[in-house]
Amino acid sequence: MDKSKAYLLNFTFLTMKRPLALIGFSYFITLVVLNYIPDSNIIIVACGLFIALIISFLIKKFRNVENFFCIMFLSCLAATFSYVLNSGIIADKVKNLDETDIKISGTICDIPYKKNNNYNYILNINEINEQKIKPFKIILRSHSSLNSDICDIFTGHVHISSIENNISQAYKMHCKSRNIYAQAFFYEYMDNSNITPQSKSLQYYILYIRKEFSSNFRKIFTSEISSVINAIFLGENNSIPYEIKINFDKIGIYHLLTTSGIHISILAQTLLWIFKKFKLKNKFSYVLCAIIIFSLEVFTGFAPSTTKSGTVMIIYLLGMAIARKSDALNSLGIAVFIMCLINPNYACSVGLLLSVFSTLGIIFLYNPIKNKLKFNVKSKFLYKLINYITSSISLSLAVIIFTTPLTVLYYGKIAIISVISNILVYPLAIIIIFGATYVNFLFSINSPIFLIEFPAYICGTSAKIIIKISEFLSKIPYASLNTDYGIFHFCLLCILILFSLALCSTQTQKYFKITFLLSLNLIFISIFSYQIHERNSIYFSIIPCGDGLSLIISKNEHTAAFIQLKEKTNIENIQNYFSKCNIFCLDYLYISSTDSTKKYVVKNIAKNYTPQTIAVNNHDVIAQENLFKDLNYNVKSVYFEDELNSKFWDNISCEFKEINNKIFIKIISLHISFLVIPDGGDASKLPESWKECDFLILSGIPLNCQKIRSKNIILSTNMARAKIGIYKLSKPDSLLYSLPHQGIIHINLNSKGKYNIRRLK
Repeated sequence: MDKSKAYLLNFTFLTMKRPLALIGFSYFITLVVLNYIPDSNIIIVACGLFIALIISFLIKKFRNVENFFCIMFLSCLAATFSYVLNSGIIADKVKNLDETDIKISGTICDIPYKKNNNYNYILNINEINEQKIKPFKIILRSHSSLNSDICDIFTGHVHISSIENNISQAYKMHCKSRNIYAQAFFYEYMDNSNITPQSKSLQYYILYIRKEFSSNFRKIFTSEISSVINAIFLGENNSIPYEIKINFDKIGIYHLLTTSGIHISILAQTLLWIFKKFKLKNKFSYVLCAIIIFSLEVFTGFAPSTTKSGTVMIIYLLGMAIARKSDALNSLGIAVFIMCLINPNYACSVGLLLSVFSTLGIIFLYNPIKNKLKFNVKSKFLYKLINYITSSISLSLAVIIFTTPLTVLYYGKIAIISVISNILVYPLAIIIIFGATYVNFLFSINSPIFLIEFPAYICGTSAKIIIKISEFLSKIPYASLNTDYGIFHFCLLCILILFSLALCSTQTQKYFKITFLLSLNLIFISIFSYQIHERNSIYFSIIPCGDGLSLIISKNEHTAAFIQLKEKTNIENIQNYFSKCNIFCLDYLYISSTDSTKKYVVKNIAKNYTPQTIAVNNHDVIAQENLFKDLNYNVKSVYFEDELNSKFWDNISCEFKEINNKIFIKIISLHISFLVIPDGGDASKLPESWKECDFLILSGIPLNCQKIRSKNIILSTNMARAKIGIYKLSKPDSLLYSLPHQGIIHINLNSKGKYNIRRLK
């Protein structure tokens, strides 16, 4: 009994010495969890928390532990009420408007950006079909520019859909954190839009300055270089080429592309150093630095990551200004509490959650790890170099240990070489931050161009080196590890249990060493045992990509892809899967498109994944024009008119048939048959042997689809069409899978011809 009580006191000591941290983290974590609970169950959660609060007040044993449980349950209950009050009204309104054509009117409230050949505008709409509503934000997309400015009012007919229809949970949470509840597409051909200029507010001038800053480097460098500089300097990552984003993410340096704790800490340290050189009083320096950091939060539009880091730093600086010792854990708790109190949707930001946990890692582990790595040398140069390396390693390890559980749960992968990549890239990022500040200052005072050229050249060279480093490191085998399998989740659970036991132990430092070594062994054993077990298995992965179809077949280190692109196909989901599974090249590729705007995608996939064989239909004009253009390697191209038979990896055969200008694909592996229908057609025209299969994978629903007999049906389309498809395709003797509802469908076919089906993240 005494031992368990000692463990409990050990556990509550850190938090009860810092009650504000306990309140802040309890409030924040509750909001995070509630976002993943169905709305119908929220009332059950609230009742459970209320009962737990009453018990913690009534039972003396719980009250005696420094009121720990009382404060925690009260904070959780307050967060639940806040969540209920904040959600519901707008969400229900958007749900009723889902997949409808309406007339909207709203204010452009952010800097427009171009992505995937579409112009994107953030609108705060206050009128629907000429009726006033409670304002909410949407993303408005159009093929051409609206010729509008920030704060202008847009009025026009659009097709609107709920963000909830998007297949990416991370994207839905990101939009919700910015109070964006819907996406819409502008009907340009109707020529009914109206742009009404408005008087310019303070927000306009803040965003205008930011827009000018981001345009300065575009005047000097290519779009690729300028986008990386602007992302590191301003946190604007919408214009970065997707390949660069993938590389940054794979090697664990994606955090550099958002204004976060690194930027805030560099700014604060630099400002305090400058103020000290000018011999300003300490208190005045702290207050002035806090004001400047708050201005940066305003400048970045109160992005969650910036606001969290900025608020922590402001609280810390103000604490120093009033001559009190500022506590980092308390400051972090106050920061997340204030943010979530103002806007509960901030808790939806995965980036904010990762930022909070990375800060906790730095608070708890940075100094202990650095002290273990520290050793003295006589040379001052070597001492500084070693100090930098040990500081970088300590920082990276502290962040990785605390954020790994989140990256596994949210993204299903871990960047193995992030420690190395951060050591190499971090000093270059610092150079870009300072250089970009200097360049933009020179631009703002209309300095001669020769004064701007040298610091701009330094920034550009640093950005080029970062891009090259990311390209090189991302090509290393197992630079990132796909952890979307049960064995890795079991491994993670074991590691968390070991660290929890070490934390509760009275000899924490001793057991942490043992836990660290055991954790490394568990990770390596998991990797190698999984590879041995899955050797020679064949994987069929069907990726949810909205309209369109993406079937990826892989065996050992080999991959084949069958991709059909349509107007609203989500390309990023396909590329994310390639990145997550470390796919760099394709043995076999069939890719087609029914939308001319996807020409660049067809070309980029062929260039980036260097397929050895490409199957092309003679009637596919988009493929003919773009697939082989500017390719710098020898590729085997197979053209077909009516039908084509292919075979790869010895045990997979593939047959194409063109019937009434529609393509049908039959794939057979180890006597398991797959019928793929990318774009509809007429099922009655199929050969009789094709009408019976183990798996039917389709994007377009064909006529006479009831003639196809399949054990498993997998539907790849958007949410609205999936509902229709479920109604049409449901059969008592078939299992139906809907990608928008269930995510990636993964079929594992072992060497004995037996298969199992499961869902991946």
